[in-house]
Amino acid sequence: MAIMAAMQRAPFVISAALTAAALALVVHISVAPGTFAADSAAVLVVGLLMFVIITIVGMLLSRGRWARRLGFVVVASELAIALAVDLGPWSVISIALNGLTLLGLSGPWLDGWIRGRPAAGGPSATAVILLLGTLALIPGVAVFAHQGLDGEHWALLAVAALGGWGYSRASGLALWLLRLAPVPLAILMAAGSRLAEGAYVVVHASAVSVLAWSPDSLRAIRPILDRVYGPRKARQLDKRAKNQP
Repeated sequence: MAIMAAMQRAPFVISAALTAAALALVVHISVAPGTFAADSAAVLVVGLLMFVIITIVGMLLSRGRWARRLGFVVVASELAIALAVDLGPWSVISIALNGLTLLGLSGPWLDGWIRGRPAAGGPSATAVILLLGTLALIPGVAVFAHQGLDGEHWALLAVAALGGWGYSRASGLALWLLRLAPVPLAILMAAGSRLAEGAYVVVHASAVSVLAWSPDSLRAIRPILDRVYGPRKARQLDKRAKNQP
């Protein structure tokens, strides 16, 4: 009975540790930003907290396997940032809490909580990766443009935020935005950046655009009848349902 109770509490304990680790890192960046300019640090903080929230919601509510995998990525990213900046009390706390979170994610405590199979009718892996990859541009740009953000940085950040939000709301316009806008903005940004920064942004933005052109990314935002029967048959079924008394 005690073991069962501990297993049931594990997702909440792991989520709490992940949140505390992120908040400790946020405090450290706020009081000792190091090489981060004020605007880059602010965007990085927003991006980190955003992904922590996504991971926790996915773990506690949807119980998806993707949330556990995303948790590993978030922990690895926070550890890399904590080790890259000047060490301080808050960064050490963040490293320790991330270590506990990593232990919790790696152990068997989530096996009975996380679903073994994808949800029926849920989005494809391509659609999930597209959404998360788009939002990952936000902290990614902040890290690689740590010396300060210029106009082209803000433009790419706006595309990532609006495109990610719109795609999560099944907007076709957002999908077209992700298909067409990231690569030109990334190239414009790379022209005035260092080699490593420019290469990262172009590769990341290109990956987002390639995923946005995938048929799976389009199917994910179509109504369920369109996906099952095709647009023409779906319209017929919808018209028939409306004509029924």
